[in-house]
Amino acid sequence: MRSFISVDIEDEEVLSTLHDLTREVSNTDAKVNPVPRENLHITLKFLGDIEDTRVPEIKKIIKQYATDVEPFPLTLVGMGAFPSTKRPKVVWIGAENDQKLKNIANNISNDLERNGFRKDRHPYHSHVTLARIKWYTDQLKNVIATNEDTKVGEILVDNIKIKKSELTREGAIYSTVEKIELTGS
Repeated sequence: MRSFISVDIEDEEVLSTLHDLTREVSNTDAKVNPVPRENLHITLKFLGDIEDTRVPEIKKIIKQYATDVEPFPLTLVGMGAFPSTKRPKVVWIGAENDQKLKNIANNISNDLERNGFRKDRHPYHSHVTLARIKWYTDQLKNVIATNEDTKVGEILVDNIKIKKSELTREGAIYSTVEKIELTGS
């Protein structure tokens, strides 16, 4: 099962704004593969292909950090790109005041690595992927620059999900395998 750990974007107003920004990126003359509205999320860790039997172990690791943290607000703001805005391959919206989320993601990642999961190649960066770019243009780079300070809105991080990703001809279909509540107890 191809899977990842995420915080889903569930606020309708924030989803609408993210979708509008995705359309703005898609309407450039660049070759763009937009993320569908229903798939917008913040990835905490990509797990890759795992056996279903590992889900309880992953859930246990997430739960030990989720139960220590109370639900908290996270502000989504600022369009950017990986690896850089000069050579965008992935266009995203970032987050500010995201230290709690970074701590959770890093703790989960470190524990998973100790349990045989692969190490992340890059430091954790809180973001919502809007689109993957096949080839970029100046018009796309201008859209990114114009939106570098755009405030999308605030979400409440109150749960973490283990998601399954099924690749189809129409694109990826995500489904929730497990949901772990942030309880702060």
